[in-house]
Amino acid sequence: MASVSPLLLRRRTTSAIVAAAGRGPRSCRAFYRDFGAPVAKVFLGALVTYQVLYWGWLKLESLETKEEKTGA
Repeated sequence: MASVSPLLLRRRTTSAIVAAAGRGPRSCRAFYRDFGAPVAKVFLGALVTYQVLYWGWLKLESLETKEEKTGA
């Protein structure tokens, strides 16, 4: 078997990285143009859901604490 020199291997991987980086800004811009609003909607929906659940849990905790204090 023929051995591959490390320099040749490095040159191949470096050129692949440079080629991938060359198409970066346009593909990122296209991704966010197409999927920016849905990603934002999902994020905001998750944030609102978390806040509602947190508020509900806090309310239940306060009611439980109030019941413990009154001894009912």
